Amino acid sequence: MRFNSTVVFLVSLLFLAGCSNAQQEGQVIAEVNGSKLTYDFILDQFPQEYRSTLTDEQLARAIDAWIETELFYQEALKHNLHEDKSIKNIIAQKSKDIVASRYIDMSISANVDVTDQMVDSLYQSNKEMFITQEDMFTLRHIVLSSQNAANAVHSRLKKGDSFISLVKDYSEDDQSRKLDGSVGMLPASALEANMIDALKALDIGQFTGPLQSQSGFYHIFLLEDRKDAGVLLPLDEIRDEIAQSVIAERQQSSYKDLVNRLTVSANIKRYPINEAE
Repeated sequence: MRFNSTVVFLVSLLFLAGCSNAQQEGQVIAEVNGSKLTYDFILDQFPQEYRSTLTDEQLARAIDAWIETELFYQEALKHNLHEDKSIKNIIAQKSKDIVASRYIDMSISANVDVTDQMVDSLYQSNKEMFITQEDMFTLRHIVLSSQNAANAVHSRLKKGDSFISLVKDYSEDDQSRKLDGSVGMLPASALEANMIDALKALDIGQFTGPLQSQSGFYHIFLLEDRKDAGVLLPLDEIRDEIAQSVIAERQQSSYKDLVNRLTVSANIKRYPINEAE
């Protein structure tokens, strides 16, 4: 539940960046055997869209990841692994991948613009697409790793403590905590059987007791809304989801157009693999 793919992405970029072996500029926030990490450098390892929502905990974990990677990197240098041909080839290609990805993001985002009129038109023309095929639940949750902690939080909820305040103070799910525990509207198929049974027994505005997931974490859900199967979802409730769907479709189309345009104008040659040296 608390696995954070952004930190993994960061670690790989730190390695490709040479673990800050080059001189960095700015405020130094960590140092390993003279190799310094600056605040600007660590921020640059995250995609732009994540930087404004980084928490202190995520930043601390990123610094820890840099320190660990730097330790390994310095040891690798002692074994001359940085001179290994295969490693050089991988770094060269990954460097191109990162620069190319930045160009793709820049080129595609500039060509994507979704208006309310487009969303309204799509909804009105395709209402059958927005009829629920199964029960839907709009939820917030508090996620805890131990039953004792979950029971303690549940007791406070029963005494009248604010669900959102308890999310902020105790939930161990980083992503939903930033959204005050909101996980949006989920179909029944996205939930486990014990969760569905508990949610069906609730009225809107009520919360469940601690429910253990197959991953071992304990969830306390607040039911904000429920839609039965076969109901047309109101546009106001799914406007953002429709807009994101349109954006994704237009981005995919823009990507294909970009690839085609560059391919047509390029001098590309392919050779049989069995003749390559």
